[in-house]
Amino acid sequence: MENAVATFTAATTAGRRRARQQTDLQTGALSAPNLARLLLATTAQLRLVKAASIRTIMFPTDNVYVKAGHAAGTAFNTAAKARSGSESLTPPHVGSFAALLQTVLQDNAASMELKTQITQILTVSPKPATVVTVCKFSKCFDKATTRLEIAVPVTWNALLESLVTLWTTQHGARECQGTAPRGPLERSISEALASTA
Repeated sequence: MENAVATFTAATTAGRRRARQQTDLQTGALSAPNLARLLLATTAQLRLVKAASIRTIMFPTDNVYVKAGHAAGTAFNTAAKARSGSESLTPPHVGSFAALLQTVLQDNAASMELKTQITQILTVSPKPATVVTVCKFSKCFDKATTRLEIAVPVTWNALLESLVTLWTTQHGARECQGTAPRGPLERSISEALASTA
């Protein structure tokens, strides 16, 4: 028994090293390289969480759903400028999602079951604000492609699955799986750190 304790103690203490100095002793601030490493680690974790919680759909830019989303965004911007802080507006992601749902109602490729469910959301209850948590269109480097990032509460996953199936099978969209690649800023920080090491 004493032999096992001695072996364990030797194994745990032999591998311990003194930690590198992470902060400036005088100011207590993180050094620039350590701050950059922390930033890179945080962005990597953020990309992982985003991949797990938000679905990313790539549409052709000339798609009717992309046009509806952009029109909703433009309408929100116009209303925000016109209101001058005097009234509350529906959040932009809700307006974009409502525009997507309106477009599904006009889509001949959508099933009647899906259209019925969407009609209930738009007219009765629940309201679109309770159905969607993220709905954002953004430009891609390739101008022929537009990204839609969308997320719904777990209770509405069946609706989102139906929408994604419609978009991928009938409208030339594709769903991106896994974490997103690093962005240009993240790559340049990583290269700068590698060159100083």
